[in-house]
Amino acid sequence: YHRNQNASLDVYLQTFLNSANLFFRDIKNRSIEFVLVGTYNMTLNESSALLSNKRSTEEYLYELHEFGIKHNFPSDDLVFLLYPYQLTEIDEFQTSFFDGFCNTRGYGFGYDDARTFSGVTMAARQFARLLGANADNIAGCKDGTFLMANNRSSPDKHTLSDCSKRNIERKLETINNCSCLRTGYSGPVNSTYLPSDFLNETDICTLSHQNYTFCNQLGRKSKEAYVVGCSVACCEMGPQNTQNLYGILAPDGTTSDDCQLCLAGQCTNKTVTSSSSTAGSAVEN
Repeated sequence: YHRNQNASLDVYLQTFLNSANLFFRDIKNRSIEFVLVGTYNMTLNESSALLSNKRSTEEYLYELHEFGIKHNFPSDDLVFLLYPYQLTEIDEFQTSFFDGFCNTRGYGFGYDDARTFSGVTMAARQFARLLGANADNIAGCKDGTFLMANNRSSPDKHTLSDCSKRNIERKLETINNCSCLRTGYSGPVNSTYLPSDFLNETDICTLSHQNYTFCNQLGRKSKEAYVVGCSVACCEMGPQNTQNLYGILAPDGTTSDDCQLCLAGQCTNKTVTSSSSTAGSAVEN
C-alpha cells in the first residue's frame, strides 16, 4: 500500500529504512544497516483480521508473530508491519519485542502515512528496542532526552543515548557470528538515498495538507521549499485570499545553509557508517 503512485513500493520502503539507519549512525565497533529483503502485501481480509479488533499492544505483537510463522517468514529476518492509520489502545513506545531480533521474535509494527515517511522515528525506536535498547529510564539514563526517552517531544530524539548505544553494541557483539547478521546485501536504492531525495521537487506542504503550499522568505507562494533550520515554510490560503504561514518539519536528509543534516526535525551532523547489515522484511498493509 503506497500513496505515491510515481514511485515503487520497494523504493519508498528502502528510503524509509535508510532514514531509520541514520538514528544508528553513532554505533561503534560494529556498524549496522537495515536493508529491505522482501515485502508482503496483506489482503484486505488479513489486515482486517489482524488490525480491526481493539487489542493490547502485546496482543497485536503476538498476533503478528503468529502471522509470520503461518506464512513462513524467515526467523532470522526483522519483520516490521507498517499500517496507514493510528491504532487505538496501544503503547506506541513498545510496539516490538524487546531484544527480539535474532531471538526468533524480531517483530514490530508502526504507523506510516505512506507519503511523507511520518513513521520513521517510531520505527527507529522499535528497531532499537529489538536490538536490546530499553527505555532510558529503565536502562539507567533517568533524565534522558534521547530517542528511547519515549517522549514525542524529546529534543534529542534523533540520537541514541549512551545507555542505548551501549546496549545495542553489547547485543551486536553477542550475535556477531549469527546468521541474522549478514553482509553484501544491497537495497533497491543506494543507502544514501533519503526522504529528502525521494520527495525532491514535491510540494511537501501540499502532501501534509491539501490547502498548504510552499512559501518563500517573504511569505508568498513559491515553487520550491524555503528551509529555515529543519523547518519548511508553508502558506495556507485563508478567507479573502489572505495567507496564513505555517512551518512543517523538513524531510530527513534535508540540508540548509545552517544545517548539515536534518533528522526527525532536528539539525545534526552527517556520519558515514555501515559495514554489516541486518536484513529487514517489511510487511505492508
